[in-house]
Amino acid sequence: MALARLGAGYRWHTVLGALADSLRARGIRRIAGRLVEAGDAFPGDGYGFGWAHDDFGEPYSAPVDELFVNDGIARLTFTGGRRAGAPATIRARSAAGAVPVRPPLDTLVRWESPTLAEVLPHFEKSSQNQVGELLLRALGRVADTVGTPEAGRRVAVAHLAAWGIDSTMAAARDGSGLSRHDYVAPEAIVRLLDAVRLLPDGGAFRESLPVAGGGGTLARRMRGSPAQGNVRAKTGFVDKARSLSGYVSTADGATLLFSTLCDSWTTPMGAVERVQDAIVIQLASLTLVAPDAQRC
Repeated sequence: MALARLGAGYRWHTVLGALADSLRARGIRRIAGRLVEAGDAFPGDGYGFGWAHDDFGEPYSAPVDELFVNDGIARLTFTGGRRAGAPATIRARSAAGAVPVRPPLDTLVRWESPTLAEVLPHFEKSSQNQVGELLLRALGRVADTVGTPEAGRRVAVAHLAAWGIDSTMAAARDGSGLSRHDYVAPEAIVRLLDAVRLLPDGGAFRESLPVAGGGGTLARRMRGSPAQGNVRAKTGFVDKARSLSGYVSTADGATLLFSTLCDSWTTPMGAVERVQDAIVIQLASLTLVAPDAQRC
């Protein structure tokens, strides 16, 4: 069995190239017929429960399945006919691909996913909804019984309860937060941030978050302030709802956890973001330890 394992920064053609190299190493030069999908690791609908139907045409609402490569993007090339009235041709350069697996046959190639620590930056910094959906289904498949959102949610609910977050504080129906049936209290998010912070690998989660004025979805926010390069936080956005939650260091080095959730506004969204940023900048400017105590 050949194993092709790559970091989270891989490109899809690198992955498929590694698979092809593994097949070639087994002496396979040509495959007759079609490559077909086998199995159903993530059964059921590829969309999340409660997603807005009028968002299905948007990239952030793309469905997912177990053969999700290159963020589900494929390139289509349209070529006109050689003469008027001749049919056009369409060439698809798809990122998707699969190695046929049939029971009785040996495994020819196996590709192992990057670790969660490697995947998290791709998920958190760019706020890639589909990665969240895949992680929820993978959680259900590994820790429960089947790779469905419901199974993943059962596992997540149990973990949240262990951290003191019960159904009165949070309700989640998908992995990305697009569902209109997701509800959460700021206290629940702060408790989660605190619990993750204390985990042995909690630093990997913190490092995966966008940085104020530095990278990800916060790259353009809080520049030139005490929050720049200091705040690590996750943004959240659906229509008329905007959130910002994460970690900030005060002027004297204390770590604070915060969560700001805003919804049902009538002002421009930029005004809401400015209020959130002002709150976080104020936290970054705080001095919590008295000067005399610092000298001691």
